[in-house]
Amino acid sequence: MGKYFNFAKNVEVVRTLFPEETKNVTFVNTRHPEQARALIREWIEEASSITRMDIQRHHGGEATYINSLMSDPACALCDEYSGKKMLIMNRDLLEQSESIRFFDDQEKEHVWTFLHELSHVIMNGGIGHSFGMQAADTRSKEKREHARNQYEHRADLLSSLMGLQCGMLEAKDIQQLAWVRSFNCAQGDFEHMTAHALDRLANDAKDGLPAGIRHQSLMSAVESYMADYAPSLENFTQSKKILTGSLCGEGNETTDSDNPRNIEIKDIIATCKEAPADSMAFYTLARALKPFIDGNLLKEHATPEELEDLKQTIFQKSIALGNDGLLANFADRPTVFVAKTNSPTPKA
Repeated sequence: MGKYFNFAKNVEVVRTLFPEETKNVTFVNTRHPEQARALIREWIEEASSITRMDIQRHHGGEATYINSLMSDPACALCDEYSGKKMLIMNRDLLEQSESIRFFDDQEKEHVWTFLHELSHVIMNGGIGHSFGMQAADTRSKEKREHARNQYEHRADLLSSLMGLQCGMLEAKDIQQLAWVRSFNCAQGDFEHMTAHALDRLANDAKDGLPAGIRHQSLMSAVESYMADYAPSLENFTQSKKILTGSLCGEGNETTDSDNPRNIEIKDIIATCKEAPADSMAFYTLARALKPFIDGNLLKEHATPEELEDLKQTIFQKSIALGNDGLLANFADRPTVFVAKTNSPTPKA
């Protein structure tokens, strides 16, 4: 991929590597806004009538929808009926984002974001924003939410494997990604409850791309990691309920967390200690808290005795979860922390 991100060159590379998977993909770089709008407009015009009707009825019409896509830092979408897909990237918005960044290297951030969205469009079962399927989707809310989590697992794992393969990422970068995912998930981003699988990949990638994995088997490797480490429907639903309770306060476990109250560290600590060891809720909260236990941040929210109890709980539960002390290996502070509103900022 090269040291510096070049959108056109990266598109050329992935079209060579994945000719069949990218033949119906439109790549849009919003740094050239007139060209970007023309490409999106052309994609809509060539999409199925059902997709065009969906855009008109549910997205405010073509002009409004194009504006919304142009204001998204990065996204991928699919027209189920025509098979056409689109990857859109807005590097200016990525650079301006106030959310937690994944990496402290901006070019690495851009390349990984590109690979993540690429993974959505080249993998079977990798994309959730599919026009034409929403009206026919009769699955329960729980099953739809779990499916979206599966999409994000595929994208996070494949992009990380491709990053390892091209030498852009190391194991520590994937650990960093896992921490960001866990911290955001603790604040309500349940779709990206992917930290456990990412940490397992990082654990296997200490010497680079795990042995036996080659380009032609990256996608099958993703499915293997998901089968072993992604949460089941039951575990995901249970964990979301537990995390929603942490966000919304005790006794409000069934409250919709779309608009949670300000996050309270003491609630995260309490929920982490109480969550079942085999739930992804425990792993998510423990992973989010682990780098800060020995710093000053948590000392403002718990006594030394409570913090020691938390450390022991995390270690013992990680053993019970079958991680062989996996969480105990991630004591280093995250290297990147661009704080969100109400997010704690680590102190020196």
